[in-house]
Amino acid sequence: MTLDLASNYGVAGVQPNNPIFNVISGGQFVIEWLSDSNWVEGTGTPNLPTTDGVCYDSLPTLLAPPHEILCTNTYVPPGNNVHVFWPLPLTTNLVANISSGGNVTFLFYAADNAVGYLFNSYKYGRGNEPYIEVVATPVLTILSGTFTNGLFQLAGIGNNHATYQVQTSTNLAMANWLTIGLATADGNGNILFDDSGATNAQSFYRLSQ
Repeated sequence: MTLDLASNYGVAGVQPNNPIFNVISGGQFVIEWLSDSNWVEGTGTPNLPTTDGVCYDSLPTLLAPPHEILCTNTYVPPGNNVHVFWPLPLTTNLVANISSGGNVTFLFYAADNAVGYLFNSYKYGRGNEPYIEVVATPVLTILSGTFTNGLFQLAGIGNNHATYQVQTSTNLAMANWLTIGLATADGNGNILFDDSGATNAQSFYRLSQ
């Protein structure tokens, strides 16, 4: 999971077009996950703020249910409208929230007394509003193994177009695995590998990333 943030004020030392914002400067900031997504973004703009949406006074309510610090990051002003991508840890709470298909709420706050930054909101953004990117890959799994007419075929599922080592062993207790070839998954993650050297003797197989 990756968070994509940008702003039309992203140059160090620049004062945004509103005195309530600090001068843009680098420093540390925290990303925290909140379980409470029952809030709405206000209708105001930076020059004409309103209080009809989420605001500072909303914090006690938002922080009452479960919440979790995800990471602390170093912000370096990248320039105006430059997208910066922040990887998010795959915590149990965040993964469950994303998997449910509902809204996801993050709270950002300063982690030192130097940082001064802003990013455009969903309503105020003009092509530089925040996005979250989720890339889901299946767990590498062997699905079946068949021995037909002297040919052993291994079938599995993995990441699209990824290449894996196919390894065999005749004794699991020895943990002596031999790489016998490579298998590349197709565009749907399907893996097929034919072991032409297989015999009808007992053998174990595994796929290795």
